[in-house]
Formats: sequence, structure tokens, C-alpha cells
Amino acid sequence: MGIRSIGFLLILVLVLAIGSMIDLAQAQSGDRGDGHAEHHDMYKDWEQPGVGGSCCNAQSADDPDGDCRPTTAYIGDDGWWHARIGPGPQDFAIVPPNKILHRAFDGRCHICEQLGIVICFQPCDPKI
Repeated sequence: MGIRSIGFLLILVLVLAIGSMIDLAQAQSGDRGDGHAEHHDMYKDWEQPGVGGSCCNAQSADDPDGDCRPTTAYIGDDGWWHARIGPGPQDFAIVPPNKILHRAFDGRCHICEQLGIVICFQPCDPKI
């Protein structure tokens, strides 16, 4: 294999790796509706902890008003979860402990939120 072939393969691998990282980041942007359709079947059965009632306000997977979606989150120095609810660097909501679901999950964080108020939150494995 020549140097040009190796260089081409290296660039191709790099482009594919960056593309997959962009897809992952977009899937967990926290934006309203981003990822809702793919997970509506899971969200429609979620109930608000302690009070009952659905976490998800969407009538269908394609409902643009769906308030549940995958997100990114972290545990802050205060010991509370902080979940992304928008694309900006400051677009995080503090998750009250009484909003945390304890269900089987897909390994990612998920949030149901309206106007910055957390309705339900499914934690993921904290990054250390």
C-alpha cells in the first residue's frame, strides 16, 4: 500500500468518526422534539413520580408538542442532576430528586420538560 492510499484511508476514517460524533451530539441536543419520535413508545408509558399522570404530553410519535426526548446530563458539584434542555451552553435545568424515574432504560438520559420545568427525568450512567 502506498503512502497516498494510507493517507486517503486515514482521512476517510477521520471523516467517518467525526460524522458519527456529530450524529450522536445531535441526537442528545436537548431540543424540544429532538429524538421524541424514536422513543415515543417508551415515553407514553412513563408516569410522573409520586403524583401519577403521564410524563409525555404527545398524542403520537409525530406530535410536534412532545416534551420528552433524549438529552445529556451530569451530576453537578451540588449533587443534583443537571439536564440539557436546549442547544446553548447554559441551557440546563436542575432536576429535582422527586422527578427522577427509576425504570429500565436504554443507557441514555431522557427528559420530559416544559418551559424549563422538569416533569420527569430518566438518568443515565454518570460519567466519571
